[in-house]
Amino acid sequence: MTMPSGRGGWAPKSPRARRILAICVWTAAPIVAAFIVWTAVVGGLR
Repeated sequence: MTMPSGRGGWAPKSPRARRILAICVWTAAPIVAAFIVWTAVVGGLR
């Protein structure tokens, strides 16, 4: 997963902030994916 640091400049420059951001992304991604799969399964069963 790459972040546009050149243009825009919204990506944090310090490695510590980048690590925190990566941890947040990697912990939120499975939850979002499971929620999408769950809604798809529930919607398909009805």
